[in-house]
Amino acid sequence: MEKDETRYPGTLAAGEKYEVRYILAVDPSSAGLLQNIYRTLDVPAVKAAVAFEDYDGDWMELIVREALSSSIFFRAVLEKPFYQKFLLPPGVYQLQANFFPAVVEELVEIKTGGENSFSLECPPFGEVKLRLKNSQGDAVPGKVSFLGIDPTKSPYFEPDNPVETGRGWERFKDSCFPMEDGLTVRLPVGTYVASASRGPEYSVDQRVIEVLKEENPELVLVIDRVVKTPGLISYDPHVHTNKSDGQPSVSERIKSVVAEGIEVMNATDHNLVTDYAPDLKDLGLDTELIVIPGSEVTTRNLIHYNTYPMELRPGEPGNGAIRANADKASPLFAASRQKNPDAVLQVNHPRAGDLGYFNNLNLDLESAATALAEMDLGFNLLEVLNGPYFFSSNQAAIEDWFHLLNRGYFFPIVGSSDSHGIDGEEPGYSRTYVALPDEKGMPLDRAAFIAALKKGRSFVTNGPMIALKVNSLETPGGLVPAKGGRADISLQVWSAPWIEVDEVRLVLNGERRIIFPVQTTERSSDKFSREIGLTLTKDTYVCVEAIGWRTLYPVLQRPSDTGLLEDGALPYALSNPVFIDVDGNGRFDPPLPEKVSLTADPKGPRREIPRY
Repeated sequence: MEKDETRYPGTLAAGEKYEVRYILAVDPSSAGLLQNIYRTLDVPAVKAAVAFEDYDGDWMELIVREALSSSIFFRAVLEKPFYQKFLLPPGVYQLQANFFPAVVEELVEIKTGGENSFSLECPPFGEVKLRLKNSQGDAVPGKVSFLGIDPTKSPYFEPDNPVETGRGWERFKDSCFPMEDGLTVRLPVGTYVASASRGPEYSVDQRVIEVLKEENPELVLVIDRVVKTPGLISYDPHVHTNKSDGQPSVSERIKSVVAEGIEVMNATDHNLVTDYAPDLKDLGLDTELIVIPGSEVTTRNLIHYNTYPMELRPGEPGNGAIRANADKASPLFAASRQKNPDAVLQVNHPRAGDLGYFNNLNLDLESAATALAEMDLGFNLLEVLNGPYFFSSNQAAIEDWFHLLNRGYFFPIVGSSDSHGIDGEEPGYSRTYVALPDEKGMPLDRAAFIAALKKGRSFVTNGPMIALKVNSLETPGGLVPAKGGRADISLQVWSAPWIEVDEVRLVLNGERRIIFPVQTTERSSDKFSREIGLTLTKDTYVCVEAIGWRTLYPVLQRPSDTGLLEDGALPYALSNPVFIDVDGNGRFDPPLPEKVSLTADPKGPRREIPRY
C-alpha cells in the first residue's frame, strides 16, 4: 500500500457495503508458510540461507529487515545447528543475528539467480566481574546498563526463550542487576559506558570501560543515597509481566523493581492476579519489596483500571480476577467491590487514546462540564502520570484532574510506570511517594498505606521530591482553616544531583499562579525552599508542581524520538492538593459548584488525545 492509502473505506452511505478479505495461512514450517504467502500475494521470491559461526550459546535469534523501510520480512528463534533457509523477494536486506549478548548486523543483496548464501560471525567475548557498592564498601542493589560506544554495539543480554515460555520477551536488554556477591557479566569485546543507578534517591556512577578477550579487572561502581525521604514510601502501582502482555518474567520484574529503589508495588497484570510470593522468596528479596496483589481490569474501548488489594484465588479463572466483559464501567466497579470489598479502584491512563476512559466517555476537555451518560465517577484514585513523560496524554489527564477538583471531585492522584519491559520501559518512572511518617521500613502496615493513598497523602514524580504545607498544619490531602484568608505556604523541592529542577509552580484552583525559577549548583540536592504568604478571598486548593529541562537519559533509556525537548523524559513532580477553608464553614467549597453533566449529547465533538 502507498503511504496515503488505507484499507478502510471511511463513512459508508446508507445501503453501501465494503468487503474485506482476510487470509489465514498455516504451515508446519516457516519456509512453507512464506512460500504460501508470497504465492498468494503473487510476489516473486528466491531462496536464501544464512549460517552462523563461532557461537556457543543454546539459542539465538535471526531478524531480516528490508533495508529501506526496516520492515521485518523474517524472524526466527534458532537452536543448534545454527543455520536457516528462507524465501525473500529480490532486494537489499539487513540481517541481524542476536548472539546473546552480541548483536551482529550485515547488509546483503538478494538476487534472482544468485547464490544468496551468507555467513554471520559471532565476535569474541570477555568477562567482567561487576560489583555495586556504596562509599562505605557495602553492597547495594541496583542497575548497571552498558551502552556501546561506536563502533561497539550495546549488548543484548539473553531474555527468556519465547519458544520455551510461550510468552513475550524483552527485545532490548542492556542492563543487569548485581546482587550482594556481585555478578560476572559476559560482553562482546569493545568499549562501553557502564552506568550504575538505583532510582531517584541515589547518585549515579558512569565509567568508560574497554572489555578485552583476556582477563579483565573487576569493575566496582559506587552509588550512594543522596536524597533523604523520611516517612515516605516509594511505590509503583502499575506494572506488568509476561503473565499478561509484559515482556519480563516475574523474577526479572522483581529484580528490576528493587534495582530502581521501589519499596512497594502492585501486581497488575491484565485481568489476572499474578502471584509474586514464590519468586520473591527464591530471590531472597522478600525483605526488600512488598507486592500488593491486584489486577488491571481491561476492556476494549472502555476502561483500564487497577483494583487492589485482592485475594489470590488460585482455583478460579484469572486467580480471582473479575470477568471484564461489560460494556459499561458501573457493573465492573460493582463486581470488583463485591469480590474484594476493601479494594481500591484506580483509573489508569484516562487520556491514552482508545485505552483512555475519559476519551471513550467524552469528558469535556475544557472544564469537565459534560460527559457521556455512561460515565461512572465512583472510583477512588486517578493515574495522571503513566510512564515518565509530562508532555503527552499525561498532561491532558492532569488538566482533567484540575477541572474535576474545581467541580468538587477529589480523586487522589498516583504516578506509575505501567512498565511492560525493563530497559526503555523502566519501572518506577513515574512513581508515587506515600507519606507514612511512622511506618518507614518492614513490615508495612498495609491498611495504613491504603488509607494514606485514599486520603491523598502523596505526590507523583519521575525524580524530583516535593513537600507542601499550609499554615504549618496540613500536608496534601488535608483541609486547613485560614482565618481572614491568611495562608502561609511552605514549599520544598529536592532531588539527586543528576535530576535537574528549573521551575517550581504554585497551582491555585487549577491555575499556575506563581512560577519560581530555580538556580542551584550542579552537585546540590537541595533545589528549592520558600515560605509564601497569601491572602485568599475564597476557598482554594493548593498544589505544587516542579519541572526540569534536562532529560533523565541515560538512567531512563528513553531518548527523545524527535530531538525535541518536549518529547524527552523531563523531570516532573506534582503534589496532591491541600484544601484551604477560607469562609470557615469546615469544608472546601469548590470554585465550580456544578457537577459533571452526564448526557447522551455531551458538550462538543469527541476529541481523542493520543497516548504519546
